[in-house]
Amino acid sequence: MLNRRTLLAASLATGLTACSRSAPPEGLLRVATTNLPDSLDPARGEFASAALAYKQLHAGLTEYAPDGSVAPGLAESWTFREDGRLWYFHLRDGLTWSDGHPLTAEDIVWSARRLVDPAQSFARLGDFFAIENARAVLAGGMPSEAMGVSALNERSVEFRLTDPLGLLPVLMREFYPFPRHVIERHSADWVRPENMVTAGAYTLTGESQLHLSMTRNPAYYDAARVAIPAIRLDAVQDAATRVRLFRAGDYDLADQPPANQIGFLRDRLGERFRSFDAPILRYLKLNHARAPLASA
Repeated sequence: MLNRRTLLAASLATGLTACSRSAPPEGLLRVATTNLPDSLDPARGEFASAALAYKQLHAGLTEYAPDGSVAPGLAESWTFREDGRLWYFHLRDGLTWSDGHPLTAEDIVWSARRLVDPAQSFARLGDFFAIENARAVLAGGMPSEAMGVSALNERSVEFRLTDPLGLLPVLMREFYPFPRHVIERHSADWVRPENMVTAGAYTLTGESQLHLSMTRNPAYYDAARVAIPAIRLDAVQDAATRVRLFRAGDYDLADQPPANQIGFLRDRLGERFRSFDAPILRYLKLNHARAPLASA
């Protein structure tokens, strides 16, 4: 769900919020950010700035809690067996895509396979590095169906791992399932505003090289708590320009002010200047194929 706190957290930087001098159109949150996503398809996007839009348009299997921990997302609960080699995610009842099409465990399975399959996306292991056969699928040595993920029923998904991984629910905060029924119909054009179907808090209503327009998705599982009806996200690359436009009242929120102006802006803007701890996960991937860890 988008609000000013989650927008700032998603930008991974210090930001500014304010009540602008000139009133915006009713119900519209105007946001100035550094860059727009290079693709609205999470299987193809490479820019770090894409995270801001993804969190509004797409829904993760799990989500960020207010304190930065893990909270339910599309999955209402999860369990594990065999010391973390088998994980089970249980979807909420009655999930649908924004077009009303049911969202089921089969969508989760198909989406996980798509992310790793070089025939379907800009394939990468990413957070699926520990999933059984994922490396072989990525290398083209196995079909995507061999990947260790399967639907047990309409609401339960099993992930089979080669090694225990307690962080899997944390990683699933950035795993956004895809609408298979739309992608198979429109291919790469599924992210165009007239075609795009999402599971997140917002749907895409307009797109250009400089802005994205989004409106509240009534089919979102937590739609009752989405307080902002519409968002316009504009790319304003220069940090000083973002600050000037914000101070002039043209934006309600602007991220990443110039580092050398932070003290000045904090003094001038008072409570309108906000900074937040950004949720950043860092971890090491150990190579057990080489000594001295080969026998570990």
